[in-house]
Amino acid sequence: MAAAANPGPSPGPDGLVIGVLVGPHGTGGEVKLVPLTEFPERIPRLQELRLRFPAGDEERRRVESIRAHKGMFLVRLEGVVSRNDAEDLREAQVVIDLDEAVPLPEGRYYQHQILGLRVITPEGEELGRVREIIEGGSNDVYVAGPYLIPATHDRSSACLPKRVSS
Repeated sequence: MAAAANPGPSPGPDGLVIGVLVGPHGTGGEVKLVPLTEFPERIPRLQELRLRFPAGDEERRRVESIRAHKGMFLVRLEGVVSRNDAEDLREAQVVIDLDEAVPLPEGRYYQHQILGLRVITPEGEELGRVREIIEGGSNDVYVAGPYLIPATHDRSSACLPKRVSS
């Protein structure tokens, strides 16, 4: 299978989610940030967090401190001084602008670069556009039209698409 470039511009995301706030830590307003990035080492250098809430609204908060703690980060943000303030941030995604994304090596892509691409068989049959990416243990799976397509580098017949049952 091959993914072909989009023929024209498509509305893409305006940012990449690199983490999520999962709740307060203690009573002093610190909030727990779980990294959702392959580059968590950049998180302690952030000076401001762009927060996207489940309802879609966003706000920016200045970072007062960030420290690593048990596979996540404890963050103190401007204006967050109590456990209740930190609780209000639960489930907010931490987003960076696309131009802040770490450049990937050749052959690696961010999900927003794959979504919307056409999937074409070696024989030239178009199977649809990638509309969803299911993250798997050993590899991701692209959903295009009624097909599930394993995202592997293997180009053998073992990678033939499987129909999604309806």
